[in-house]
Amino acid sequence: MNNFLLSEKIYKLSETEILILTDFWDADKQRLWIKADMRNTNTVDELYRISFVNKLRGYFHFTATIMSNHWIHTNLDRPELEDDDKFSDIGIYITKNDKLIKKITYKTPHISELQNRFSEDIHKFDGEYIFNNINKEPIFICGAPGGGTSYIAKMLKYCGLFIGNDVCRSEDRKTFESTAITILQWYFVRQIIKEKLYKDVGNNIDNIFQLISNSEVAREWLILGKNGIVNSAELDLFKREFVNMLSLFWGDNSLDLKWGFKKPFNMIWIEYLIEIFPNARVLIVDKKKKDKMENRSFEGKHFEKMNEFQYKLFTEIGDDLKCNNRKCDFDKMNNDIDYFNEVMDWCELPTKTKEDHYQMLVDLKYDDVKLIRR
Repeated sequence: MNNFLLSEKIYKLSETEILILTDFWDADKQRLWIKADMRNTNTVDELYRISFVNKLRGYFHFTATIMSNHWIHTNLDRPELEDDDKFSDIGIYITKNDKLIKKITYKTPHISELQNRFSEDIHKFDGEYIFNNINKEPIFICGAPGGGTSYIAKMLKYCGLFIGNDVCRSEDRKTFESTAITILQWYFVRQIIKEKLYKDVGNNIDNIFQLISNSEVAREWLILGKNGIVNSAELDLFKREFVNMLSLFWGDNSLDLKWGFKKPFNMIWIEYLIEIFPNARVLIVDKKKKDKMENRSFEGKHFEKMNEFQYKLFTEIGDDLKCNNRKCDFDKMNNDIDYFNEVMDWCELPTKTKEDHYQMLVDLKYDDVKLIRR
């Protein structure tokens, strides 16, 4: 028999819900499958989302929303299971109706292993404890989609900024965005901006450029998000969900890290972030458009077509929102060591010599960000 079950683990989530995790080996395809099956005896259908995340080797499979009594699976191929150095454990995150309810660690096996690959992370699953003990001066990286925010986030990560335990490869490029913050984005649109507006933009919520290109509603979000006026009830909702997602964002990393995150969506909810972290720094990436560049990403191609009004929606704070913010010239960060160190001082990150700066650019070119050079 070519296909056989390796292991199964059942987790009780509530009186009516269980999660069944199984893995099995397909000998014909030389492939290991990991399956997550949500069971619920309640007659009311619930919405679940399951994420499989591996930050070290850039592996990421994010499910669509699934209903009660449905399953989702992903796979690892034999070469991945034979490389002892390259691959690491997989975090399995389960959310229910936008709320993170469970994290499981799957210990990626060598091809010869058969058992003991699941362990529950109980003591780390506390977003409120993380929130109360982390640095209260994060760096929020803002800018236009396709306008260099991913590269600057990668650069700051190289220099010691923690940008999320769950940052990994999405499709065929590195966005350097946190899975937790993406989940928070969906929650924010549905629960705070409200369901009616969510229906207006439909499936475009994952593509922020399409949002501001095709929707007056979304453009209004960007304008209102910086007016400095926050509804206290909405702020409570946002903070509660932000704290809930912190365990996914932070993982088991030390709580004394200098941290922040990158997302063009930051400009839509920046007033909420500043209310929660009044001493935060807002770094706005300012990138000049080139005439024509080859091999541009999807976002990059649209960035080149942005008009001035759309660009300023993502790169201007305005006077109403009082916060510590500054522009970050994309080109100067690469070409001017003095300017680079000025930004590092502002971020309270280590500065670099000219030689170290050059080495950083070489490493970033080849995506060598596993080693952090200080």
